[in-house]
Amino acid sequence: MKFSPNFPYFVLKMSQLSASTRAHLRRVSVNFVASDRLAGERLGEFGGVEERSAGSDRHEWTSHAAFNRVFELVRQRMEEEEGKKEEL
Repeated sequence: MKFSPNFPYFVLKMSQLSASTRAHLRRVSVNFVASDRLAGERLGEFGGVEERSAGSDRHEWTSHAAFNRVFELVRQRMEEEEGKKEEL
């Protein structure tokens, strides 16, 4: 499985955060990685962070290939948070 060269640095820096902050980041973060699978397809996890296909097997194209999926996910997460607020 391929992953961003910056991801291990991110995980290392996470060790400096509080346990609750690390848990929150792991819960809400998604790492879009180079893959020949459809964009947004779940691939598993690495370092406790969900990985999804960017929709391109070429690393240098992952940002462009995943662009729409990233914003769909952001919109979905925002709607989920709004739903939680309305329940209160």
